[in-house]
Amino acid sequence: MVALAGTRDHLDQEALVKPPGKFFERNRLVSAVVQPGDGSLALVLKASELLISARQRLMGPAAAQRPGSARPVATVLVVDDSPVVRDVMGETLRSYGLQVIEAGDGHEALQKLTSEQRIDLLITDVDMPRLDGLGLLRALRALPAGQRLPAVVVSMRGAERDRQAAMDAGADAYLVKSDFSPATLWNIVSAVIANR
Repeated sequence: MVALAGTRDHLDQEALVKPPGKFFERNRLVSAVVQPGDGSLALVLKASELLISARQRLMGPAAAQRPGSARPVATVLVVDDSPVVRDVMGETLRSYGLQVIEAGDGHEALQKLTSEQRIDLLITDVDMPRLDGLGLLRALRALPAGQRLPAVVVSMRGAERDRQAAMDAGADAYLVKSDFSPATLWNIVSAVIANR
């Protein structure tokens, strides 16, 4: 049996429902997006897929845990200036039993990298305010502990020169956001973690 809980004190509001766009088109949980009017995005979710996903989470995440341990296999720092993108990636990673820490740009990420006791993987966007993803990777690789930390870039930029620039800055893997799906992200993350 699966139960879904939501928030209370809802408001009725008219809104224009739009297609989810390239970033969400492969996400089976998202059917559309709505702009409430405050500049943010709200996701329109598919109830049937939520139930399927909830059942899978009840059965699947245990495989991502170490036997006899309640502690997640790894702690991942997700860096993106979009709260929606951070939420989608964070929920994907949590569904596989990982602990997720979030940062809104490279500057905040560097602070967390130097203050957190353990981060096992960095996932970062490229285009962000204050300090972008490439600057974050270069700064990370200049730190003694950061030389060994695996890093994955997830970016809207899909050209080969952009991928190469990320690899030159210190990325271990590169995923274009238009190719994003929970399964694709997990395949990359699990491979990078396994090789660390």
